[in-house]
Amino acid sequence: MTADLNFYNSKIEVDDSTPAEGMWTVFGKLNNTFNIKNSWNLQLAFEYQGKTNMPVTQNQTFGPPMNQAQSSSQGYIKPFYGVDLAIKKSFLKNQAASVTLAVNDIFRTRGNTTVSAGEGFSQTYYRISNPQLVKLNLSYRFGKMDMNIFKKNKNQNSMEGLQMQ
Repeated sequence: MTADLNFYNSKIEVDDSTPAEGMWTVFGKLNNTFNIKNSWNLQLAFEYQGKTNMPVTQNQTFGPPMNQAQSSSQGYIKPFYGVDLAIKKSFLKNQAASVTLAVNDIFRTRGNTTVSAGEGFSQTYYRISNPQLVKLNLSYRFGKMDMNIFKKNKNQNSMEGLQMQ
């Protein structure tokens, strides 16, 4: 099992006359691979993003129009999470081939809701940045990698190839 947990505080300062309040949030990810008998593997990943300040865009010029969050000091992104699942079966001699079926965001919860409000306006919208995908992958390894080719030969002199006169 691999786990990653981050706590952080972020604040957006608009000008010197208005003190900025920080917002504490958390980001976490768990990833676990289960080895099941007969060359089967199951991988399960969970990701959580707590409530966080809405990011300020920096005049991005790539991607389709309206593809980034608005610049705002009055907004936040509601918490969201996602779960990914993959199952893999290895087969053939020396397990040289494998087939993997993977589904990301199996519960369709990875979209985020952005709330922004201020004097004279209020806005809430929901956006899916990475839609649910189902992937089927077939792979085949054409040989065994020999890691010894990367080890330095102890008998080799670092001055080899230079002629001493």
